[in-house]
Amino acid sequence: MEVGKVLFSAVCFAIAMKYVQDRYKRAGLAFGLLFGICQTMGKIVLAYGVKNASLVREYGVFFLSAAMGAGGMAALSFNFLEWISKKGKISKTPKRLQSFPVLYALILACYLPCFIAYFPGCMSYDSWYITLEALGIIGFDNHHPFLHTLLWSIFAHMDEWLGIKQIGITLYTMTQLLAMAAVYAYTCVWISRRNLAGPVKKIACIYYAFNPVFHIFTLILTKDVLFSGFFLLLNITLADFLENMFENSDQNAPRAALTLRNSSPVGKWMQIRLTALLLLCCLFRNNMIYVVIAFTVFLCFLTRKSFLRFKSFFLAILLFYIITKVVYPGIGVARGSVKEMLSVPLSQIAAVYHKEGANIGEEEKRLINIYIPGVERYDRFFADPVKGDFNESAFEENKREFFHTWGNFLGKYPVVCGEAFLALNLPFWYPEMESVREYIETDNYSQDYPVVRKGWLPQIYNWYETVSENEAVWMHLPVMKQLYSIGVPVWVLLFFGIRYGLSKRKAALSVIVLNILLWMTYLLGPVSSFRYAEPLFLTYPLWLALCSQPAQRNVLA
Repeated sequence: MEVGKVLFSAVCFAIAMKYVQDRYKRAGLAFGLLFGICQTMGKIVLAYGVKNASLVREYGVFFLSAAMGAGGMAALSFNFLEWISKKGKISKTPKRLQSFPVLYALILACYLPCFIAYFPGCMSYDSWYITLEALGIIGFDNHHPFLHTLLWSIFAHMDEWLGIKQIGITLYTMTQLLAMAAVYAYTCVWISRRNLAGPVKKIACIYYAFNPVFHIFTLILTKDVLFSGFFLLLNITLADFLENMFENSDQNAPRAALTLRNSSPVGKWMQIRLTALLLLCCLFRNNMIYVVIAFTVFLCFLTRKSFLRFKSFFLAILLFYIITKVVYPGIGVARGSVKEMLSVPLSQIAAVYHKEGANIGEEEKRLINIYIPGVERYDRFFADPVKGDFNESAFEENKREFFHTWGNFLGKYPVVCGEAFLALNLPFWYPEMESVREYIETDNYSQDYPVVRKGWLPQIYNWYETVSENEAVWMHLPVMKQLYSIGVPVWVLLFFGIRYGLSKRKAALSVIVLNILLWMTYLLGPVSSFRYAEPLFLTYPLWLALCSQPAQRNVLA
């Protein structure tokens, strides 16, 4: 344990306990306790458990330091945000909005050097698979969202239609860049509509325009880019929708925005926009449908009134199942692979096989080898090695046997299975652990649509590559390291969630819940990677904006 960190934690805690009001002390202590527990668990999981009794003292000191540091900083931050909100004054006249065309041009200008350096684009992650489908080499399926594959198929065939090599990936990258820049510019304008201090609005513009991580990721052929854009717009629309709904039903609630009812009425247009964004998010990420269903149930229990308020949610869910269960099969799109949903069970079974092999029976070993032929390649941080050749036909023939084996292992070896689960998603909640995958993958994986980069702006390209590999020195400086760690977003969400709860901001707290539900689905995935966390990174300015609004009540006509 570094002495400097311990002293810093102690100082933060001492200042918070002396100068922060009691309710923020209690909230900070609760946040710090949870953070300290998770950080200690993460440290233990990363070290394969506590093998030496003498380490207990070290872990105890680590826990106290993490809990005190996080608790003290959280309490101070809660107090600071309240000070900001009290300093703000509600104006009776509408503030001047930031200009969308100016912001759009600024963001495009900032992204242009990166686009030129990586021209014509990046075909990494799952691009090789969807390219096989796009070019007709294999049939379409919904393993990776079909809507995104179909979109890429249109661009991929442009090489043949127009007779120009790589015109497809060029136009796709340009279209995606233009679309994402528009989303970022619109978000900044949306933030400017709220009654905030100037620095808050400037922070949002700087964050979206100058963050090199967003520059690179916007150029990549993966569903996660467009999903991130739709998800950001969904958060904005949902904030407007819920603020209107809660304010109209509770006249004593704090007013959230200056001209909220006038600028964002809950009318047909908002309902249509919300339905479209919910549906698009689900169609561009398969696991999002479970998030929407869970969130709809949460809202219904929260309000306990007319379900008709949430007709957009019910309609989006209905349309999703009609499209995926009726339309897709009708046009020959096969369903996705079931193994994508079994990353955690497969990893837990493989972990038991390796750690408790001497204690499990021969029949259980035989079943494991039938279902998981690659069990010997088990990687505690990455499910793909055991998931890759999962025997789906055997699973379909006898699902009950598979789940019985898994359930039996959960009962007999809960510690091993629990550790396997935590290790698989460790980087998503333990900031000190980095993903086993490259931070942002920029290579071109497809052999069927080979992409040759032009090599323009080589120095800028090399600089961006250090960013994509998370090797830039400045990315590991204090504060900057936390800004780019994929284990931080969940703590940002919890922090602002507590803040909204303390200020009784039901609308903002509900939007936070949506994001936490999305994060929870990542815990069931095959690996912890930046591309999954990117939608959460994009929402940071929203939480600051929603949290920094003046605390005074605004009586609206």
